[in-house]
Amino acid sequence: MEKLLKDYALNDGEIISLKINAAYTFNSEPVLRQASVELLIRKRARNAWMPCVLQIELDEILSLRLNEDFASPRYSDIVFKRIEDDRWYLSLDPYGNSGEPHEEDNLVIVAKSVKIDEGVTQDRF
Repeated sequence: MEKLLKDYALNDGEIISLKINAAYTFNSEPVLRQASVELLIRKRARNAWMPCVLQIELDEILSLRLNEDFASPRYSDIVFKRIEDDRWYLSLDPYGNSGEPHEEDNLVIVAKSVKIDEGVTQDRF
């Protein structure tokens, strides 16, 4: 994951979309818990930084912490890392600038698996 993300500047980005799918059931069927986040960020291209869209798919969500006033889609910092062998941590509104998970982080998704793809910027620029 670190190798994949080394050419992306994740900080100072914009949240394009955040979608959460959480199906609740009362039987023994597996529960569907997924999230999809699209971020407008910058990617290293030759000797310059170019805008791009990063699509992050998180499956088997274990926890969510969302306290949002939707005042702005922009964010300045991010924490995105593997916190255990089977858990990924994403916060788009971290507390402080440590780059580490914190109990006061906001817009937090913890999931068992993650998939990252580069999307299309369309006509945003």
